Amino acid sequence: MPLAAGYFGMILTHWIEYLRCPKCSRTGDAELFEISPFNNGFRRIADGFKVVHLRHGKDFYCGTCDIPVAP
Repeated sequence: MPLAAGYFGMILTHWIEYLRCPKCSRTGDAELFEISPFNNGFRRIADGFKVVHLRHGKDFYCGTCDIPVAP
């Protein structure tokens, strides 16, 4: 369930995404928050994963296999 938190005077939602690489089975999590309805940011991401900026947003990738991870 999302949690409400204060951020520069705004109310936003934050949540945890659980990540798993379909190739090497590495697991971890990322803490995300909502900036606006169509824009999310992240506070932290587990070691071994990275954020890739795509044309239509961001996605999490395995740092070793360089492929998108499964949520």
